[in-house]
Amino acid sequence: MFKNKVREDQSSLLYLAMCSKLRAPGVIKKIEGIVHGAKSCGYNSNLIIIEPGHVAKYFVFIYKMAFAEEKYVFIRYVNRMGLWIFLAGVILKIRRRKLFVDVPTPMRNHLREALGNKEKRWIDLIDIALIVIQGCVPFLSATKLIQYAEEGKWFSLGVRKKTIKIGNGVDVESIPCRCSAPTWPSSNLNLVAVGTIAFWHGWDKLIEAIRIVRDDPEVNLNINLTIIGDGPERSKLEHLVSSYNLSSNIKFPGLRYGEELYNEYDQAHFGISSLGWSRVGIYEASPLKVREYLAAGLPVIAATKDPDFSDDDSMVINLADDENFDNIVNFIKNVSSMKIPSPQKCRLYAENKLDFKTKMRAILPPIKK
Repeated sequence: MFKNKVREDQSSLLYLAMCSKLRAPGVIKKIEGIVHGAKSCGYNSNLIIIEPGHVAKYFVFIYKMAFAEEKYVFIRYVNRMGLWIFLAGVILKIRRRKLFVDVPTPMRNHLREALGNKEKRWIDLIDIALIVIQGCVPFLSATKLIQYAEEGKWFSLGVRKKTIKIGNGVDVESIPCRCSAPTWPSSNLNLVAVGTIAFWHGWDKLIEAIRIVRDDPEVNLNINLTIIGDGPERSKLEHLVSSYNLSSNIKFPGLRYGEELYNEYDQAHFGISSLGWSRVGIYEASPLKVREYLAAGLPVIAATKDPDFSDDDSMVINLADDENFDNIVNFIKNVSSMKIPSPQKCRLYAENKLDFKTKMRAILPPIKK
């Protein structure tokens, strides 16, 4: 009896997710950050991660969701479980629980990516059909929806008023801030890009721009780029670098974690975000990597509208996202006259605006004492 009374307290919260700890460590880190942020707001927060696999695990997910004892139930949305999530949400509503659905990527973006896939498998066709047919139905039983970019009208019918659009957060405390930055102004410009090496990141445009600047006799700037990670475009980019004779300037060290990754940050003037989201029809995003760069004290070069930044924010330089890379070339040519924000300024911005504690205060009601 006492246990149930505690669970029904206004401060009890569960975050439930189906996610692979091995394949998606970044997602796990984000989820843990959300739970930590809720705890910082005074909530008695618990986390359950279910590893995907056998179909039975999906029913375990729905059961734990529908019959959670906590007052607030957060789930990370699972695309193929939309109708089941709606039904579980109805059960939670009957049981007077509050359901918050964390939608990491707008459904219209999922649909665009699926339609844009040239080599569609039968499972991709099923995904497309489910996304379109389900529409907004999976979200109708939720108390609140958490979105990180603008959602399409078809998926927002009847739920727009209960949708909270925020930028992604970061657990600032978990990321060490570099003590100092490389000398600036300098004859060297050091850049680092971290993530899955895929065409929507647009890093091929940056390589093209580096080649153009190198061949310009009026520009006296040595540009170094380190692309950290792996992915389907890696071999293509490596071939491009080799064909332009840029191998001494552009490196592909593979995956880096912990101290090895932070050492790369220490040597960079800027962190590179995605430069090609428009290739998959995305014009607003809040990449986790941007938040991690800033938490580490590293200013960012991006090319997409982000809900957490305005044009006046000096920590994030937002370039035009198009297939004409003149804007990148012009930025590099003029960068020597710029003042680069200090690591301390970037870190402070992340602490005040991007930390999960700040994000959760905008989502959760204050606890009544």
